[in-house]
Amino acid sequence: MASLNDFGDFMKSTAPAWASSQEAFVNELQERNYPLARFLKGRDTSETFQNGERIKDGIILDAAGTFQMIDPETESVWTNTQTLSEWQIPWRFAQCHMTWTAQEVELNEGSSAAVWKRVKKIKQTGLANDIVNGMNAKLFAAPQKSKMESFTAAPGEPQSIPALVNEYANGLWGISGVGDNYVGSTVQGISPSTKTRWQPVKKTYANFDAAPAGGTTNLLMAFDDIFLDLQFRQPGTMNEYFESTDMFRQVIYCTKDGIVKYKKILRDANDVQVTPSRQDPAYVNATYAGIPLERAPQLETELLYAESGASVYNNETASANNHFSGPRYYWINANYMKMAFHSNYYFKYLDVFSPERNRTKYVMPIQTWFNLYVTSRRHHGIVCPSADA
Repeated sequence: MASLNDFGDFMKSTAPAWASSQEAFVNELQERNYPLARFLKGRDTSETFQNGERIKDGIILDAAGTFQMIDPETESVWTNTQTLSEWQIPWRFAQCHMTWTAQEVELNEGSSAAVWKRVKKIKQTGLANDIVNGMNAKLFAAPQKSKMESFTAAPGEPQSIPALVNEYANGLWGISGVGDNYVGSTVQGISPSTKTRWQPVKKTYANFDAAPAGGTTNLLMAFDDIFLDLQFRQPGTMNEYFESTDMFRQVIYCTKDGIVKYKKILRDANDVQVTPSRQDPAYVNATYAGIPLERAPQLETELLYAESGASVYNNETASANNHFSGPRYYWINANYMKMAFHSNYYFKYLDVFSPERNRTKYVMPIQTWFNLYVTSRRHHGIVCPSADA
């Protein structure tokens, strides 16, 4: 029978398919309908894999302002206007590992090949769950400016969607004096307070009434408003939505309550909102302009909304916060929000080792260097309540 060292080599050389290449990993995520798939599927290698000490790029947020009317005698003044702003974010480092013992390998019945394959499948399944679930949880984590924006935090946290898209003034998450907020700070090194084009779009709704009273905005009206501002593209068919990566990257994330209440307003207006079968009130896979509303369960428990002057944050159902209770709808266009991976540390398997205090136990770590970033904040937005809804 081959040695345990050979088994370690076997584990490392036969990594699971989802970690062997970018496309394989994306396909595995897509089967599970995990949000991370939208940030990876169909990406060009240059978009996804980078290196260097940090992730950075430039964006034009200011107009040159050189347009003028002249007459034949005008003496022109030539200005060299600088319009490029540079954003930058640090790498974030994640690690998972799998372990096995000599007993698991040596005391199993069957041939070496059968035992190895059986143990490998069990260990790598657990590792896959850790990696994918862990990275998805980071997508909707409560923002922490000192850990997400900092280049010196130890350990740092990757940027999350609420840090990049939120309902707060200038798109700077949090309330002054409450927790680890972004008030008066930067996002990816750029201040949206001074660079106003570096802000997400925000729209509000007052209720879920199918026929709102004059002067009030219901959810559908807010959706109409933000759809036009964000310039989302409407797919011609649902097949086109799933076949086109550009379309697939458009999504509206919300809680279960958000989907239920959206369906209610459709159902209340079903005399004009005709479904393919008027007898089916379910509105399965609810969409707006062909763009699906997708449940993000973490938004149901994450503490993202604070009352001015309060010392704590609440979830969206809390009625005591000054941002009002009610579902939030995160309009995300992953054509302008991306996940970067370090080209040398894309789910990289490290060497197998045996802990000093247990020489019959073996550990194989896997590390990923990554971060989430936006190339434009104006292509994302949020619809939130303007009164308790």
